[in-house]
Amino acid sequence: MDENLFNSSKKINDYVKRNITSIAPNKEAFASLLDDADDLDLIHLTIQKVRSDISRKKELSDFYYTAAIEYPFKTVPFMQTRFSDGRYPVWYGSMTLETTLHETIYHAARYITSIAGIAEEGVVCRKRALYDVFCDALLIDVVSKEKDYPDLVSNDYRYTHEIGQYVKKGGYPGIVSRSARDSSGKNINIFKQSVLSNPNYLFDITYRFDFNTRIVLVDGLKTDTEFRF
Repeated sequence: MDENLFNSSKKINDYVKRNITSIAPNKEAFASLLDDADDLDLIHLTIQKVRSDISRKKELSDFYYTAAIEYPFKTVPFMQTRFSDGRYPVWYGSMTLETTLHETIYHAARYITSIAGIAEEGVVCRKRALYDVFCDALLIDVVSKEKDYPDLVSNDYRYTHEIGQYVKKGGYPGIVSRSARDSSGKNINIFKQSVLSNPNYLFDITYRFDFNTRIVLVDGLKTDTEFRF
């Protein structure tokens, strides 16, 4: 590997945004206990309120740790991703919520459109959960180097797989890189689970992919947000 690519480092001692598929309890599970179907919305709000109130209790903290941190390190076989060739895990987060939206919407759209006949559904929804995860690590910094190394943000992952193999073999905790989906965003790519801690659940959002307009609406944020896919 080119040594110039690895001659910078950055200390991260901050919370990183983690945007994952939601595995929250399904509010429909309460349907048989209710007299009015409209009460399902109240149940959903109640779940959210309870989560907020007891987020520091051990049992919920354990769930958050598994969902927001541990999952990619324990899922075997590992997925092929930008910095992993599938033989080792890499955890992905971003420095801002906006960057996580750009990243996850892109990948969700690619996955959904690969399913035969899915466009006939018109609108497809995907639920997500947002977390803050604390990261304390000295990371290899390749931000801005995509100008000299354009394959850092390419859709062809062969070059970044080589970088990932180098980082894994060298025992480095991870990489700070430019987001391929948000030109002003930064991603945190972690190879060592031990540098991540204290996951805090933020809130749920829903992606609504409209195949007629090719627009995805993001529900659950303070303001209406939409992207093209």
